[in-house]
Amino acid sequence: MHHHQLFPEDFDCTVSLFPLGDVVLFPRVMQPLHIFEPRYRQMTEDALATDRLIAMALAHPFAAHRFMDFTPIFPVVCIGKIQQEVRLPDGRFNMLLQGLARARITSEFETGKLYRRAQVQILEDI
Repeated sequence: MHHHQLFPEDFDCTVSLFPLGDVVLFPRVMQPLHIFEPRYRQMTEDALATDRLIAMALAHPFAAHRFMDFTPIFPVVCIGKIQQEVRLPDGRFNMLLQGLARARITSEFETGKLYRRAQVQILEDI
């Protein structure tokens, strides 16, 4: 399957980054997630209002001390699409994120949001 069938017509190769230390998303796999941190609630709200895409990034294992808000992450991420979501009364979310494709971060940019966004290059499946 070609990536252009998986992504919205107007996909501009920018994605929201969701760094986690212990969860890796793979293409075609459904990953249940529980969203509770304010910055990732904002990320989820924005994703649901737009293309429903979120890129799961793997936090560097040596980043346990977490550099403030800027967790070092590996450059290859997996872009996922929110397929189902349940908005809990207190603002948290439960969701199913389906992996679409792997991508490499080419640059991060400032958005004024609580969460990080990056420009990416889609990687072909091996």
